[in-house]
Amino acid sequence: MPRQGKSVSKIEENTLKYFSDYILNYSEENKLNDYIIVGYSMGGYIGLYMAVKHYKGLLKLFTIATKMQWDEAISQKETVKLDCQILTEKAPQFIAAQQNWHPNNWPDILTDTQYMLTHIGQNPITNQHLNIIQIPVLMCIGSADHMVTQDETIAAFLQIRGANSSILDEQPHKIEKMNGGVVADFNLLIALFFRAGIGELYAYYFPTYSQYSIQSSSPIRLSARHNFA
Repeated sequence: MPRQGKSVSKIEENTLKYFSDYILNYSEENKLNDYIIVGYSMGGYIGLYMAVKHYKGLLKLFTIATKMQWDEAISQKETVKLDCQILTEKAPQFIAAQQNWHPNNWPDILTDTQYMLTHIGQNPITNQHLNIIQIPVLMCIGSADHMVTQDETIAAFLQIRGANSSILDEQPHKIEKMNGGVVADFNLLIALFFRAGIGELYAYYFPTYSQYSIQSSSPIRLSARHNFA
């Protein structure tokens, strides 16, 4: 992706549409007629934007720890957390990680993210948008995620025809801090989701999963519901 990692390419406009168009152009340039997106955090939000806009070739979407509740007040609160000077003084470990992940552009990454969050706060994906998604979607959230709530994830997936959601017990927002065993099961869930049709997922059995209920104590709780007209 532009400006991510060791990339030195420039971003024309840090918006959902820009990154969605970039993914579409990449798929066309590489002759990927059909593709599946696994989107972590904001990557999942970009995938949902593409699903809402019916981008060509997108078959399925898997979101991980994607925040769904956005408005101008929430975006302002989150952008303040990304102030470069404040983070340098109060969160040196975070800055060190950014320097490692994005050695060429880490200050720009923070500024770009602030811009994107502001734009999302002004133009969030709404329930009306989610209602028109026509591809299979699986949304995952850790129960110990302090940025994304289970309520907002469940509320969002209930708006998508035939969508599924999975709750990872005691798992945080940062994917690199998730339990290794859970991540292994998580990868299996991804594989099954992409292999199966949305209604076929539950034909598989493996002991770490159970159908969703608030009272469930299984390590990963998988939820489902029937399609609605």
